[in-house]
Amino acid sequence: DVRVVCATHRRLEDLVEAGAFREDLYYRLKGVEIVLPPLRDRREDIPLLADHFLQACINKSDLPPKLIDDTAMAALIDHDWPGNVRQLQQTVESLALLVESGVIVADDVSKALNSQPQPDSADTHTGSLAERTRAFRRKVIIETLARTGHNVSAAARILEMDSSNLSKLMNDLEIPRG
Repeated sequence: DVRVVCATHRRLEDLVEAGAFREDLYYRLKGVEIVLPPLRDRREDIPLLADHFLQACINKSDLPPKLIDDTAMAALIDHDWPGNVRQLQQTVESLALLVESGVIVADDVSKALNSQPQPDSADTHTGSLAERTRAFRRKVIIETLARTGHNVSAAARILEMDSSNLSKLMNDLEIPRG
């Protein structure tokens, strides 16, 4: 008896149709299919995963206890995670190892994420002026919300705008509420 578990980020059906994957092998492997959406589509999982990765790294490396504060967790939740769960794990592990205090804050998360290479699709140096402006506005609002613990009124004061206008802009830019 053998049980084979396979994972891919590609649709094998499309590869079979294109002749890039053997049809007989596809049907031998196909059994129960589990579709797992990317992390950006299931942000509610991020706090549980982040806490798990943090504790696992602390235990494995024999580090003093650390916590992720609410602003840092908001920053983790707001990130799009193009590298999915592996990127989240690597980010949390680097935070556990490099942050000297017992509390990980939003600034620590921002530094860790900014030190990671970003995919071309997230590059703000390409695209139309409207696309680049939208990406820049979204980034500034997310960073400000992370600094304020997702307090829209406080973020609006920092950004020197009315909170109702900020709420509308958040909806337009598809920024989730804390």
